[in-house]
Amino acid sequence: MIKKSLLPTATGSHRAIVAACRLSLLLLPMMQSGCCTYLTVDSATHAYRHDSVRRIERAAITPDDNLVVLVDGAVAESSRVKRYTVTVPLPLGEDGVWVPQKGMSEGWKKEVFNRPDALPIAVGPPVVLPAYQSARGNPSRFSEIAGAERTLYLVRHSRPDAQTCLFYVARGQHPRKINIGLDGRDVKTPRRYPLLLLVPLTIPVDAATLPLQACFLLTLGDHGPPKNTPQPSPETIP
Repeated sequence: MIKKSLLPTATGSHRAIVAACRLSLLLLPMMQSGCCTYLTVDSATHAYRHDSVRRIERAAITPDDNLVVLVDGAVAESSRVKRYTVTVPLPLGEDGVWVPQKGMSEGWKKEVFNRPDALPIAVGPPVVLPAYQSARGNPSRFSEIAGAERTLYLVRHSRPDAQTCLFYVARGQHPRKINIGLDGRDVKTPRRYPLLLLVPLTIPVDAATLPLQACFLLTLGDHGPPKNTPQPSPETIP
């Protein structure tokens, strides 16, 4: 038989745990304002990952503007590198597209490369960009391949940015530059709620380093004003 003196202690502990959980939920928006706290809470509750490409084997474009790429890569749900075929339409007038989840299928589908109307695409050297910067914002990093009208580049980013993407460049009478992003989504991961115990430590760290974090965030992304094409003066227009 349970002693009555133990019942208040058990009930009190249970209420304390429930109160702590409710307080954590109320403080989540405030806690996520700092980088350290946000990363801790994010890692403890879920994981958002992208498909990735490690190497481009071959690429071609079909007459209906579908880009087909044979790659070695990994899907968001696994870190295992396998062979995949990436297929994505390249709409006219767009400078960026996303590969949907179903657009990255397992295995190399080489049939399109046997079609006489498929246009080959040269594979350029991989390019590493600073974290969170775009390919279109760094055109000087992409070297031209002599004699190639169409080139596809694999773009990686410096840490902590782990995303990879593709960059398609067409030269000639109809130039195009299209950034091709890979799909990202929430994936199932083991529950890591014990990491939330670190939140009382990360909050003061974020408070002490807030100015440094703000300066760091200001350095992310592309820099410099966009280069506008100079317009001819009225005197030079025939």
